[in-house]
Amino acid sequence: MNRIFYGKHRKRNIVVYFVILLLWLSFIFYNSSASGLESTEQSNRVVEFIQSIVHNFAPEAMVDSGAVRTTAHFVEFFVLGALYYIGTFFIRFSRTSLFIHSLALSLFSAFADETVQ
Repeated sequence: MNRIFYGKHRKRNIVVYFVILLLWLSFIFYNSSASGLESTEQSNRVVEFIQSIVHNFAPEAMVDSGAVRTTAHFVEFFVLGALYYIGTFFIRFSRTSLFIHSLALSLFSAFADETVQ
């Protein structure tokens, strides 16, 4: 693992990491910038897809649109937090500091995302 963060390809790995991070942030902010109608249509497509899968196992079960939207939001920010956590390994922090920095960056991103919405 140390070879990734401190090896001979460190600079390349940092660039790749930041590209992935910026793409993920762009994905989150793109989803946030969608209008209510667009967001609802996208959620409905996902709900219909999940409902078609669930219907095979439990024909009477219904998938809640609100739960799907909340789960999607949670997953977006979970992945972002994981990316921030990985990124803090490029800087030599203690374990506690790694967690605090990644949590602070995630909270800042969530605040910025909610402000954009």
